[in-house]
Amino acid sequence: MSDGKAILLLILGMVVFLAVTVTGAIRVARALELPGAEARIEQLRSDIGRVSGAFGEDVLGQVTEVNQQIAANKQYRKFWWGRMVIPAGWDRIESIEIPRESQP
Repeated sequence: MSDGKAILLLILGMVVFLAVTVTGAIRVARALELPGAEARIEQLRSDIGRVSGAFGEDVLGQVTEVNQQIAANKQYRKFWWGRMVIPAGWDRIESIEIPRESQP
């Protein structure tokens, strides 16, 4: 084998190794974040019905942000590259239901 081909194969091997390593690191980091995200979501589920006024608006904003995150992660998991880095646990998490205000 010529020196040029050997160098090209070495570079290609390094690129593949780095891609696999970085993907694995991202997957592990996101898997470690999932229990905390689940706890935050459950806390918001319980808070959404108990607050009102200015605090209610803050919680509503947080709930909207979390629901967007849940929807995005579920959508990303539909693609092969998303399944590589987004933990499967996001598939079982449901959006937080926002209660409707009572009409006078």
